[in-house]
Amino acid sequence: MTADPGSGAWIRQARILVVDDSTFVRKALRKVFEASPGLSVAGEAGDGHEAVRMCASLVPDIVTLDIQMPGMDGLAALREIKHRWPVLPVLVLASATSNGPEVVMEALSLGAFEFVDKARFRSMDFQLMGEEVVKKVRAGLTGLVEPRPPASPPPAPAVRPAAHGSAPGASPLSRQAEAICIGTSTGGPAALQVILERLPAGFPFPVAIVQHMPMGFTAAFAERLNQCSRLEVREARGGEAFRPGGVFLAPAGQHLVFVRRPSGPVLSLTSEPSGGAHVPSVDVLFSSAADVFGSRAIGVVLTGMGSDGREGARELAARGATLVAESESSCAVYGMPRAIVEAGLASVVWSLDEIAAGLCRLAGEPSGQAGAPS
Repeated sequence: MTADPGSGAWIRQARILVVDDSTFVRKALRKVFEASPGLSVAGEAGDGHEAVRMCASLVPDIVTLDIQMPGMDGLAALREIKHRWPVLPVLVLASATSNGPEVVMEALSLGAFEFVDKARFRSMDFQLMGEEVVKKVRAGLTGLVEPRPPASPPPAPAVRPAAHGSAPGASPLSRQAEAICIGTSTGGPAALQVILERLPAGFPFPVAIVQHMPMGFTAAFAERLNQCSRLEVREARGGEAFRPGGVFLAPAGQHLVFVRRPSGPVLSLTSEPSGGAHVPSVDVLFSSAADVFGSRAIGVVLTGMGSDGREGARELAARGATLVAESESSCAVYGMPRAIVEAGLASVVWSLDEIAAGLCRLAGEPSGQAGAPS
């Protein structure tokens, strides 16, 4: 299954395996998928054992997987599926209230590329949930890439110009930075883990992150990242000093911005601007970084759907800041980085495996070691 990059049309029907113990949910998803151009349902499974067998017999292009099922549950099935078919995309359907955010974070760590929080939708809103599932299925189908964490860190990458040129006025890469701001969406949890587990203790730049994620999950996600990082990772609460050694994740439902104080920059949370497509927004984070740090900011745009971050990146580029875009070759979904590159805003384009080493190189630090801290 491939897509025509020019038209976005599927060259052939993408075949989906729907896994859920609820007959109603399976039938509802089948109806949604078969009403969507380019999508078809290859089969339905009611438990994890059946899902694994049908992956082998049907060879689907993508799997939607419920977490809570009798017998072999979704996590056990996901572990087996990713072991046997590591490049098969799996979209997890879970509930923040019944499953808990920690279970969803575990699913992402096992290789699910994205999840849908079923608790956000009432039964009468199933059509709305179906639309979100379809959108994320399409994203997964455009990003059939194998996980890339190598056994040892690669050498520090050389700086190279972006594929579509550097932004006018963009500064050369230097260590004269005060902040690293990272924006990402679909595929971001795995990408962020790869980067943060490779940054060394004592890394001299503080880090602020916007990861598109439903409310109720960011605290658990921050804790999972903290377990794999030598730096302290936490969900931002507002009022914290933004200093080296800290990594701050924007909470779902609030924008993360910076305020310059006599004692140094601090973090703040705000609901404004309201009504945007994403809260928190990468655009808002980058715009605030441009105002507070100017050329001393480094913006990093990782895998994700859409173009959040592009307008904020324009402001960073106008101030002479450095902008790093993840390369298409390593993105789960080449949407947000593509928007930066095609706008001519990227100072450099690096693969996921190069980004941590590149940031260490800018900081004059040794490259981080692969794997979780001891």
